[in-house]
Amino acid sequence: MALSYYRIRHSIPGRIRIRSLLMKKDLAYFTAVNDTLKEMKGIAAVTSNSVVGSAVILYDEKRVTQNSILAKLDELFSARYRPERESFIKTVTGSGTPKPRSLLRDLLGVSALAFITVYFLIKSAFGKTPLNQTIFSLPALTTIFFGYPILKKAVQDIAEKKEYSLHQFMAFTAIVALFMSKAMTAIEIIFIMRVGTLVKDYVTERSRRAIRNILSLSEKRAYRVIGGVEVALPVSELKVADIVAVHTGERIPVDGAIVLGHATIDDAHITGRSVPEYRSTGSKVFAGTLIHDGFIHIRAEKVGRETYLARMLEMVEESLATRAPVMDQGDVLSARLTRLGIIVSIGTLIVTQDVYRVLTVLLIMSCPCATVLAATTAVSAAIANAARKNILVKGGLYLEKVGRSNVICFDKTGTVTCSQPEVESIVIHNKKISEHKLISVAATAELHSHHPLAWAIRDKAREMAIDVHGHAACQVIVGRGMEASIDGHKILVGNKHLMRMHGIRTGRYGKDADHLTTEGQSTVFVARSDKLIGLIGIKNRIRPDAKRIIQHLRNDGIREVHLITGDQAVVANKIAKELEVDFCHADLLPEDKAAVIEKLISEGKLPIMVGDGVNDALAMSKAHIGIAMGAGGSDVAIEAADIALATSELWKISYVRALSRETIRIIEQNYGITTYSNLAGVILGAMGLITPLAGGFLHIFHSLGVSFNSARLLGFEMAELPAVLKPVCDVSEKLESEPCTVCATQEKKHHSQRRIS
Repeated sequence: MALSYYRIRHSIPGRIRIRSLLMKKDLAYFTAVNDTLKEMKGIAAVTSNSVVGSAVILYDEKRVTQNSILAKLDELFSARYRPERESFIKTVTGSGTPKPRSLLRDLLGVSALAFITVYFLIKSAFGKTPLNQTIFSLPALTTIFFGYPILKKAVQDIAEKKEYSLHQFMAFTAIVALFMSKAMTAIEIIFIMRVGTLVKDYVTERSRRAIRNILSLSEKRAYRVIGGVEVALPVSELKVADIVAVHTGERIPVDGAIVLGHATIDDAHITGRSVPEYRSTGSKVFAGTLIHDGFIHIRAEKVGRETYLARMLEMVEESLATRAPVMDQGDVLSARLTRLGIIVSIGTLIVTQDVYRVLTVLLIMSCPCATVLAATTAVSAAIANAARKNILVKGGLYLEKVGRSNVICFDKTGTVTCSQPEVESIVIHNKKISEHKLISVAATAELHSHHPLAWAIRDKAREMAIDVHGHAACQVIVGRGMEASIDGHKILVGNKHLMRMHGIRTGRYGKDADHLTTEGQSTVFVARSDKLIGLIGIKNRIRPDAKRIIQHLRNDGIREVHLITGDQAVVANKIAKELEVDFCHADLLPEDKAAVIEKLISEGKLPIMVGDGVNDALAMSKAHIGIAMGAGGSDVAIEAADIALATSELWKISYVRALSRETIRIIEQNYGITTYSNLAGVILGAMGLITPLAGGFLHIFHSLGVSFNSARLLGFEMAELPAVLKPVCDVSEKLESEPCTVCATQEKKHHSQRRIS
């Protein structure tokens, strides 16, 4: 029964992340889960977030199993379930959805209060009779009506959260003012507090909305194909395996594969590609991407909250609630200002015996919104800035940590090398066999293979304009290669083990194969009618900007650069030498990569692990910061990493480090603005140089100043990054001087050299 109350969002050995709306909605569940798990033997750490109802559990596999942890969760949820919590079950199942707070309603309320307050002030100043301010007067009743939400929250904070601050003190001061027949004083207090709360809520919601707009899905209806007929229905009713029709100008509502048609699709939200890309049968597509031209049928693989964009939005919501250590400084400063405000208020009352001066001090120091906003607005703006560049930072904690890291570890394949392998060498000793013939034979045999090396051979055939025909029969030999029949000849394409299986001698090709291996190339043997006719050397090309970015990272404070890979030592060492990295670790299994990271941490270093998010997931979870490259659509990359890059652009690592430091600088400025403006206002208020109303507006204006200062991060651009050459084709990753093996074109319109500066 309890399993319906939480979800396992991600799981790898030693780490599990759960999410439960019960933990989000009920503090009792959250506290019970958090405290109980921390007391379990074998639990290394529990990072919980009550705002989104999630918990990341790190555990020692030797001391406790994942099943034991899940059993404890089942026990907790079952034991704490009570019938009166039925509303939570509705929320979990989707039958009940809490209504978000309306900023418009709050704005209308504040506007109405402002109009009434001005009316009372005018009547008090110019009326023929004094304004009635007793407990049952119109100003007093207005104060009670508009101040009820504030008074209610103050009581709840004391009763439930045991929180005591000047916010509650001011609320109760308003009540005292009413009983003292000072209704206008009370209404001014409530007005200032309502405006301050509105400003804080608006700034927070604006940052959230900025990120939601980047990831928004505007399509509300879809067309499901049933018996050849398109039937309109809400997107929420789509199911996995449905066939969905999408036309020109419409957004794709699901993640899936094209089964019919072709289209030009703008998927910049996912991949960051600057121009729309051509997609046809078999291509993967993502929800939220826009069809510029064409018509397609898609078989749905993920729908609703399971689509890539929906999961990214969920991660963003979590990221906004994940606190950075620098944000805790704001709480400390706020607490100090609260204590100072109480002391100064009491001192002002003793020295001046002037209630209005005391109220001025209280209005300035109460509920120090600017102090709270100093870090939250800056972090939210920075996360929004990163999201615009297809960088998902999962919270202020990781934004702060990435700028302090001093060691970086790169995976090889797909990280410092391009994910698409290429034919690098062709070796032929028979003059009767041309390169054209060798590639034609190999590509034909590999026509139906899904192995990356087969893709490289077929790409080479397209590059050489070879028309690949079908074959009579083929058989995949797992771990060896492919066997096919072409024009009556038996064709073998694979590794040395495949040749030995069929008794084919490698002869002088053996030394050539060894040479290709030392050059970091994977060797493919091609045999026809039991005779070896040639070799094909294939390798993953080093990204053109990899060496430049690594050097830039060194200049940026990275002391050590490591290459961590499961590839052979010969291949890894050659790439490490080309990139001039400090340490190379080869022939590693996923747990070995994690061990390297743990060793670095034990030495007091702060490593970043950069990988493709699949076999590097464990290492990324152990690192100070895990960064997933090319995360578009990858479940493991999104879940395991602290920062996910939707594209495989290394310069974004330097960018997010620069953004981290700029965010810290802005936060420190905000704390300065808050502290000094508060102190100046307190001094002026205690001296009687400003009125309570002016003090309240000073409180509002410095909150706005902090917000506007943080908003500068939305437009932050890195100035020091050297120009980085990007591949002209985002699919094949070819440079301008090379033919594109995917789109088979060299048109200047498609192939233009682009630089990022």
